[in-house]
Parts: sequence; structure tokens; C-alpha cells
Amino acid sequence: MTRIHVRYGAARAKPLTGDRRLLHGVDHVRVQSRVTFGPHRGALVVSGGRPVYEWVPVTDAPAYAVAINGRRIGKHQAPA
Repeated sequence: MTRIHVRYGAARAKPLTGDRRLLHGVDHVRVQSRVTFGPHRGALVVSGGRPVYEWVPVTDAPAYAVAINGRRIGKHQAPA
């Protein structure tokens, strides 16, 4: 054998929209941030041309984010 092929991937899965996470005993879902005040209220937030995300409790999340069947992230896989 004269060649060595090295394969590698991400050390961990990147979080995506709709992913779930248990923070302080409350189930959260990952959604893109929106402007909450001013003339641009409701617009999506971007920084440097890239979307900004936040973890929101499922009870406060928009319906589209709750409907997404996202992955569970973190050490705790199910809500308490």
C-alpha cells in the first residue's frame, strides 16, 4: 500500500433549526432570532450575513419550530 487516506468529520453534530435541548429542566427548541421592537419588528436577525439563532422554551416557540422533528442535543435526551 503506497497511499494513506485520512478521513475526518466534525467532532460533534452542528445544531440545526428545530433541534431540542434540555436547559435548566426546561425543554428548548432552536429558532432563528427575530427583532422584537422598533420599525423592523418581526424581521430575522443576521450578523455578517449569517443567521443568528437562539434557544427558546418550547412553550414560547413559534408553531413551525415545534412542528419540526429535530434531534435531541446534550447529555439529557428527554425532558424531565
